[in-house]
This record gives sequence, C-alpha cells and structure tokens, in this order.
Amino acid sequence: MTSTLDTSGEGPEYVVEVSVESSRRAAEVQERYEQWAGVFLDHQAAEVIVAYANNADQEECVARYGSQWTAGWESAIAPASASYFFDGSPLASPPVRTATDWAQRNRAALALEPVRRQEPPPGEAEALDACSGEIDSAGPILGKLSEEDLTDLLRPPVLEQLHDEWQQTLDGATEPFGSAEDTYSCLSRTDLGSEFQDVPAGDFGENWQRVVSDAIPAPDAIPGADDPATPAWTRARATEAAYVQALWQCHAPSFDDVILEVSHAADDFESRHSEQIRAANAHWREVRQIAVEMGWSPERPLAGYR
Repeated sequence: MTSTLDTSGEGPEYVVEVSVESSRRAAEVQERYEQWAGVFLDHQAAEVIVAYANNADQEECVARYGSQWTAGWESAIAPASASYFFDGSPLASPPVRTATDWAQRNRAALALEPVRRQEPPPGEAEALDACSGEIDSAGPILGKLSEEDLTDLLRPPVLEQLHDEWQQTLDGATEPFGSAEDTYSCLSRTDLGSEFQDVPAGDFGENWQRVVSDAIPAPDAIPGADDPATPAWTRARATEAAYVQALWQCHAPSFDDVILEVSHAADDFESRHSEQIRAANAHWREVRQIAVEMGWSPERPLAGYR
C-alpha cells in the first residue's frame, strides 16, 4: 500500500510504501499495548487529577485571604503524554508523525502555558505567597487517593514493571534485524533539506527530533482536528514528514518481518503478564472515573477551565 505523509500543499509530497498487512499488524499491536499503557485520554485524565491535587487547596487558601486565584487550579493542567509500542525501537516504528500529533492533541493544555506565566495582580500575589508557605504537599483527592497514590498515578509500579518487560520484549523481537545504532547511523547520512542541513543528527537522531519539535508553532496556530491548517502548522507537518520519511527509508526493508515478529512477541507478552495487564487496565478505569468527578471529559480536556 502507498501511504502519503500529507503536507497540504506546503513543500514536497512525502510518500512511503507500507503493506496493508503490516499496517494492520502495527495498528493491532498499538491497540493491545494501550490496554495496559493507557490511551491518550487516560493520560489526559491523570494530568487533571495531578493538577487538582497539587493546586485546589491553594485556590481555597487564596480565598481565605480575601482574594481570588484568577488562573484557578485548572490552569496547572499539563500536556498529557502519548505512548507508542515502538518507543525506543526505530526498527519497529511505522511511518507516523508523533510530535505534531502530540501537539494537536494537547493544544488546549499547551495554550495554558502563557496563563501560568502571567504575573498576578498585587493582592492576589500576596495571597499566593502566603499560601505557598502553608501548603507543602498534595492533599487527598475526593477522599479516594492518598499522597502515595497520587505519586503513583502517572506511572504506578505495575506500569513501570510492564514498560520494562515490554522494552525487553521489543528489543528481543527486533534484535535479529539490526540495531537502533545502525538505523540512526543511516539516518545521519541522509539529506533531509534546508531545516536540517546545518544540524548534526546526533547519535540517536535527537538533534533532528529537536528541529521537528522546534517547528511546532504556538498553540493558536495549531488547528483542531477538523479545522483548516494554518501556514505555520503546515510547515511543521512538512518538517516532521521529512524526518519520518528519512527514518523510514533506513529500516523499511525489514519492517514487514519486524512487525510480524513484534506481533508474535506481543502474544507471548500478554500471556506472561495477563494479571498485571488486568491491574493496569483497572488503574486507568479508576483514573477516568476520578477525573470525571472533577469536571473532565474528552470534550472538556481542561475540566471546565474558565
């Protein structure tokens, strides 16, 4: 199957070849991976809970000083992480744009950064300073989570264990087909165009990944999923497409075999860790339930931020 990394008319068209079967397998492995690693909305819900736990008491404290925290606890909601089964393994990576996809999903939370940096008015600033000395740790959340539970919210022990085991599984499945070092060495010898030409790739492509991240515009230039692209957004998508295509060319010949092996390895992984996977899945269900009580929903990612 031919897949086009659409650039919406800005710059060259980037075309990659991915078989239908391999595309299906990669999507299936990602879906199975998210059963325990969590989907984006799970991580978004967790960030809402963390913001509430760390800041809601401060909002109440400021009110006791006769002031109002203009930004509110919701302004502390951080962008959520996105997790992929191929993280850390370029050999298993399909040709997808993760950086700009992450930014688009997080556009609402990213837009809060200027709000957090605003200087509060004098009366409010004094109240916030006074409260900062009174509140030194997160309190219980709706009577459900202790401070220890909060610490474990984003990465509880069961998730840490599963991530470690999955990385070993992924490394074992891809090892017969080459190494990350070889893939990134190939990438460093590729001509990606003007944005990258004066920047060394780095041992693991990290400098070129930074070029991609730096190309992402301010939140007001990031369109919603159904909105027309802005010129700055189109350029960012094209920049990432150039990187994705170059990385893909360095491991495309082995991808069909790699993703087949990864799919088989996922079967074994699920069989060996079924109890932990059930525990992780239950964890994410609880996270969503608690976040909903705070006003969060997929349609309200900032829990009603005013």
